[in-house]
Amino acid sequence: MSLTTKEWTSTNIAKLLDSFDRVGNGNFDEFIGGNVKITEKILLRLNDNIHDIVDEALKEGGWRLRRITNVFQHWPTNMQENVLKLLFKHGKWTEETRNAFCSCIASLFIVNVRAGRNVTTICKEEHKKLLQKLSKKQDTGVKLPVINGTLSIFMNVLTLWIAAASDSNERHSYLRDLIETAAISEKMIENDNTNSVAVLNDLLFSLLSQPHRYHRSVVHYVFASFVPQMKLENLLQIFETINLSNEELMQEKDVSESDDQDDEDEDEQENSEQISEENEVNNNGNVTDHQEETDESEFEEDEVGSEVDE
Repeated sequence: MSLTTKEWTSTNIAKLLDSFDRVGNGNFDEFIGGNVKITEKILLRLNDNIHDIVDEALKEGGWRLRRITNVFQHWPTNMQENVLKLLFKHGKWTEETRNAFCSCIASLFIVNVRAGRNVTTICKEEHKKLLQKLSKKQDTGVKLPVINGTLSIFMNVLTLWIAAASDSNERHSYLRDLIETAAISEKMIENDNTNSVAVLNDLLFSLLSQPHRYHRSVVHYVFASFVPQMKLENLLQIFETINLSNEELMQEKDVSESDDQDDEDEDEQENSEQISEENEVNNNGNVTDHQEETDESEFEEDEVGSEVDE
């Protein structure tokens, strides 16, 4: 009997999937090999009752979680919303759960490339609303401008990336990107596009340079929408960045980090010099007091020692 017939309820489909998952050590698709992903096709037929399957995937991880991300883009929007909510509600962000959640979000952005001809990027209206709905519940502490369009969607995605970050460094990096994107949006509202596109390009290149594959479709979507606004200098900037070798890119990064470190070292040196001067003044004062009041030397030494400790 075909899975498409009405006799198959979601409950029966879930039972069938569970039976396949018990074969061998699980992961039936890998067990039989080949490109036919039978359990993914079964999972795709589910219209509800996804809660237990997602919970099991979050508990076990591995192929169960990857299977959900593979099927996610083919589910209807209401199922996608339920899955994202369940993943998000879990809240225990590891690298694996972060990747699953962010990969599901990335699959909402469809990128079609025809080499040498054109690139088409699509984010359906219902998916835009879904991203906005999910991101509204997150408090990043950043005041976002009220805008419509591509940058609004991008800021929604950045907000979700912040929430799902698996460590503090990653979270702070996404937060900086969100702040910068908000500033770009403000300038564009005021029709100040002088450097906005160039700054946005730098930000997008930075995201692409990171090892997360889920960045790609989102970056492509944002980039493609701003191509018509680009000037010659923006295109030259892109070509220059593309032509940089890995060594040159690393050198630029090292120089930037070195400048930041130099600033920190200068601040530390100034603070150290100031503390040394204060200690020298205090020491000179202590010697004078000691010479003038020799009769009470023991008491004075204790008092001075206390002041230094403080």
